[in-house]
Amino acid sequence: MYAGIDIYENGIYLCISDATQELADAEYISYTQAGSKEGAIARIIKKLSLSKINAPLMVTGLQDEQVLSELKSITENILYIKHSQTFMYYAASLGETLVGEQVMIIEDEEEKGFSSIVLDVVRRPKVRRKSLSIGNVDENIFFVLHERKIAEKDLNLAVIKLSGGKHASVVFVLGEANDERMKDLKKLAQSHKVFLGNNLFVQGLIYAADYLYGKNSVKQGFLKDTLFFIDDDHIAMNISLRLGDGDEGYYPLVYAGEDISASAKVQVIPENQNEIEFLVDDVRRKEPVHEIMTLGIDEKSEKKRCFELTLRFEGRNTPIVKISELGFTSLWPKSYRVWEQILR
Repeated sequence: MYAGIDIYENGIYLCISDATQELADAEYISYTQAGSKEGAIARIIKKLSLSKINAPLMVTGLQDEQVLSELKSITENILYIKHSQTFMYYAASLGETLVGEQVMIIEDEEEKGFSSIVLDVVRRPKVRRKSLSIGNVDENIFFVLHERKIAEKDLNLAVIKLSGGKHASVVFVLGEANDERMKDLKKLAQSHKVFLGNNLFVQGLIYAADYLYGKNSVKQGFLKDTLFFIDDDHIAMNISLRLGDGDEGYYPLVYAGEDISASAKVQVIPENQNEIEFLVDDVRRKEPVHEIMTLGIDEKSEKKRCFELTLRFEGRNTPIVKISELGFTSLWPKSYRVWEQILR
């Protein structure tokens, strides 16, 4: 059993479900309905205590310290995921039924106006480590283009602002919408696929729990290790070091979808001691880019040199390579020369 909680200012969505079956609907418990915030939390804790949860308690929405503190009284095993990430898990759960490449979710927050998340669903080759060789595997990539919030309550104006003049292939709407509103929302969807849901974020948490901790796939098309997610906390590029010719001549350093804290450190003895070449494959671009790092070493020297290469990120779009010359045994002592370059 999995449980997901989505925290709002005026209430909490709760979903407890066996993800191998059809998902249960999310239940909304408002603070007013429960008499107080404490009353709503007490009801949620009681429901959770009666359930046999076999994965971390998945939480999204506001980082409400009072709610999180009360939840920790029954379990320390809590995983907090952002709204945009839960949406990616929900989209992934749709598998092949998700038609098109751009998906939008719209939320009408009471007294706050509208917010939207736009998601790109991309399928393209990804460099993948296979022992020391490299092969191309078609994989799904989900990445958030933007998250927008506007206070405009007029739906027609909101649709124009949220979409930025673009159309999505599929639009999901959180909350209730009457026929007139649905008519306006369909202007956003090229295929007129507009779906209502009481809370897709909290259901996305259930899929996230199954994806991360479950033993089986939830639905066909939702397979482990066949997709990865990118938002502001994840890098959007595969970076490989070129060792020789052909596909086998690239050694992967980092992958798209890894956390922005991703790094790599290797030692190399290149054939061409004056240049180090990298393949930078940004999943948001059509073609990978070859980056050359020139070291300015006398190529006529017959002595081999060993280099230590360190790759780190300063922000998700700024990979920095640092190369230090280590020399080569006793024939060529360490020179302490250092080169550094940003890979564009």
